Amino acid sequence: MASTRYAGGMQIDLATLLVLAAVMSLAATAGFVVVLRDFGADLRPAARDWAAGLALLALSWLLLSLRGTLPDGVVVVGGNVALLASQLLQVGALRRFHGRAPRRRRDALLLAAQAVVSAAFLWGHDSLHARMLLGAALLAVPLVEALHLLLADAERPRSRARGLLVAVYAALLGSLLWRSVAVIAQPGLDAAALFGLPSNLAMHAIAATLPLVATFGLLMLMQHRLVRRLAAQADEDALTGLANRRGFDASAARCWSNGHGLAVLLVDADRFKRINDQHGHAVGDAVLRALGDRLREQARAQDVVARLGGEEFVLLLPGAGVEEAQAAAERLRGAVAARPCDAAGRALALTVSIGVSVRRADDEALEDVLQRADAALYAAKAAGRDRVVVAG
Repeated sequence: MASTRYAGGMQIDLATLLVLAAVMSLAATAGFVVVLRDFGADLRPAARDWAAGLALLALSWLLLSLRGTLPDGVVVVGGNVALLASQLLQVGALRRFHGRAPRRRRDALLLAAQAVVSAAFLWGHDSLHARMLLGAALLAVPLVEALHLLLADAERPRSRARGLLVAVYAALLGSLLWRSVAVIAQPGLDAAALFGLPSNLAMHAIAATLPLVATFGLLMLMQHRLVRRLAAQADEDALTGLANRRGFDASAARCWSNGHGLAVLLVDADRFKRINDQHGHAVGDAVLRALGDRLREQARAQDVVARLGGEEFVLLLPGAGVEEAQAAAERLRGAVAARPCDAAGRALALTVSIGVSVRRADDEALEDVLQRADAALYAAKAAGRDRVVVAG
């Protein structure tokens, strides 16, 4: 294994570099395994694949560092196949993270190709240049795929962790291309000179350290997803999956700030207390979930649907005037009354009362519209329920 001496007497030994890389990869693997159980069930498969990739990366560096000590077949074939397998496992982890299945058949073909390339040029036509170039082409496949996955994701806003991973994979791919260009440019170099090329040493140094940075980036990316999920749950009603009061207030504030027209429909399940008293809270919860589904079915894509609490729901219709809001409320009332709720195996009839109000020029805040809709809802219930009342 070659070494290169630079000005000032500093010497870089490739074998030592690879051993250090193996130790760091093993340490990262151990750390990942320790925290594996802290990941949610949806993230655990990706974390397992990534940890397995780190372990194989350590194995590949260890085998490649023992060139001259172990048989060339073990070092060259085993080391290169393990290196490619580590990258394929890690890009498989990224695929899982993005909700895509790993490409196991494609990966098996690439690994078989790497084994054939390494064996053919080791025991057949002896060309280190060709082996390095073809091996680089195979390694480039998972690197390019990782970049595509990270850049194509539609997540907004993009996390800095994603940017870090993009930088890591771009650097890995760039160092691989740099070494390939150097190998092509100097076809007459022997093995010792090729291994001692600055581009080869730089590539190994980058490949040894940046996967550890990528591991940190993946952990941060997973944390970012968990934080976003928790934030979404904070705005979501646990029973119905609709927005809760907090989520409604945030969406309503955005609709109000644009200055356009809007309508509010306050919806209340009629005689819901009787359902709870006669059938129990489990059935009552099922009725509320069913009612939430009806509201979601009747709403437009741009509408905001929320459960304010108890049996009271709200629909916010951006851009709607009085006639459009009243028509929407009547459709909703009719849809609920026409189809009994399937609640824990029981078909229960349900009706709703709806109060409607629209934004006026003299309204100072959304609360003005909500108060009128609340008064209209009270009037609908006082008038006998199962009806729509529009605020005057």
